[in-house]
Amino acid sequence: MHRFLGNPRADVYGVGVHPSIRSFGALIAVLFALLLPSAAQAEGGIRKGPWLMAPRPGAITVMVERDAPGAVLVRAWRVAPEGVSVGAPIEVRDEARVQLHEVLLEGLAAGVRYHYQVSGEGLTTTEGIFSTAPQHADSFRFLMYGDTRSSPSTHAAVVNAMRREGADFVVHTGDLVADGRVERQWTDFFAVERDLLRDTVFIPVIGNHELRNSSRQGIENFRHYVNCPPPDAPRPELDYVVRFGNVRMILANAYDDWSAEPMRTWLEDHLAQERREGPDDFLLVITHWGMHSSGPHGENRGLRAAGLPDLFRRYHVDLVVAGHDHAYERGEERGLHYMVTGGSGAPLYAQRIPRPYTRFFSSQHHYVRVDADGEKLEFTALRPDGTLVDRFTLRRPRSRNRAAAVTSTVVEHPVVLASASTVSSFETLSSGRRLHARRHREGAMKPRRFRTRDRSRWHRRTRTLPVHPSLPEPELVSADELLEPPPAPEDVITLPVPVMPSAAIRFPHPQLRPSPWHGVETHGDLGVGLLALGLCAAGLRGSRRRDPR
Repeated sequence: MHRFLGNPRADVYGVGVHPSIRSFGALIAVLFALLLPSAAQAEGGIRKGPWLMAPRPGAITVMVERDAPGAVLVRAWRVAPEGVSVGAPIEVRDEARVQLHEVLLEGLAAGVRYHYQVSGEGLTTTEGIFSTAPQHADSFRFLMYGDTRSSPSTHAAVVNAMRREGADFVVHTGDLVADGRVERQWTDFFAVERDLLRDTVFIPVIGNHELRNSSRQGIENFRHYVNCPPPDAPRPELDYVVRFGNVRMILANAYDDWSAEPMRTWLEDHLAQERREGPDDFLLVITHWGMHSSGPHGENRGLRAAGLPDLFRRYHVDLVVAGHDHAYERGEERGLHYMVTGGSGAPLYAQRIPRPYTRFFSSQHHYVRVDADGEKLEFTALRPDGTLVDRFTLRRPRSRNRAAAVTSTVVEHPVVLASASTVSSFETLSSGRRLHARRHREGAMKPRRFRTRDRSRWHRRTRTLPVHPSLPEPELVSADELLEPPPAPEDVITLPVPVMPSAAIRFPHPQLRPSPWHGVETHGDLGVGLLALGLCAAGLRGSRRRDPR
């Protein structure tokens, strides 16, 4: 069993209790959680894992950390369509007397499901499944999430929901732990993620909480648990490239200096190579702190100063994915699409500065499901309880060779975005008032005074209107229209506009927090209401005692 605390602000790595825990019931729950067996205890002789990394069409890396030094044996069988293992296994034995093993399985078929086992002296045999990367465009599913630090209970709720998706791989946008220098936090991270990463390939990018001011210990800990395809970056495993079918991903450290050598040459060479080898593939850049955000951290000025937005447009990057701000956001600036997914455990952030390029913002704990199907990628942001946050689709245009336009000075982004027509966001009061005033000026609504106090942190409203007046919805907007005349009719792809379920529109709850008991969701407002009821009852009882009658 693992230790999970319900309060995301509690000291989850020590025995201290946050002063905000006042009630006797909450104190008992915390004490009970602290008495549970520690996640650091090895199970069956295995301290961490196994977990899967470095997917390739004919190979994959299986990683496992033993509790004590010793050899390991990894065997893999091909899984038939009916779900049974067939044929002779591929076996690799690592005889090194070490704790952490990185076992490379080669000679596998591309785009095939495998069943595998990890065993060794003193180890309980552990079994899992994985899928090898397909050679060409194929149908597969992957998940994106990030900022899992600081709250094991929320992190566990998101991971449990992700396990139900049956994805081939997961992409983590950084801040795996709160302090990358602390080994215990890495142990807790892998304890929460164990069942997910046993059956799903893991592709993370480093965040500032792993770096900790470029701490050598934090960087070494990240590298210790990451294995990437043949490393060729100046800073191996902090920057690397992964290809899975027709999806190509460049994972880049947001805190490197991308304006200077050798980082600039490495990045531009790989952008050119990926576009040259896969002119019609989807090209994604994954970084922890991106160039677009309306949250408290805002835009990464270092990346902007390095000219990365124009560089990504020149090589037709289809989507830049980031975390860092603990929320979900997406938008588009001059043809460059972006998404922020940083709400998988850390305390949530409100929208700080509304940006003209933002199309959707929501302060929710969530993960993003991506379904790849040939010429399109369908993105669906989901809460841990399975309800919908947002949905959009990236489509690749037909009969257009993007590689031919790489050296052109004209930016031609060929991805068409189908956006949801409803914005259910957790807006700040100031942005809500500006939005209300603008709609009043435009005659869209009668004047109405806001009764919410000025000091209120959250402005809880659900709005069914576009984020920005220049982006009418639910019409389909092509990025090309913002930069040049509309494309030829044969390049226009008509997409149905996804409709959000009515329940998700009418009843969004931005403070839905997982409880310490998995499967039970608690609402902050319910607790506040019960507390207010109790205070009223206590006040009435006191007034009766003072009554002279």
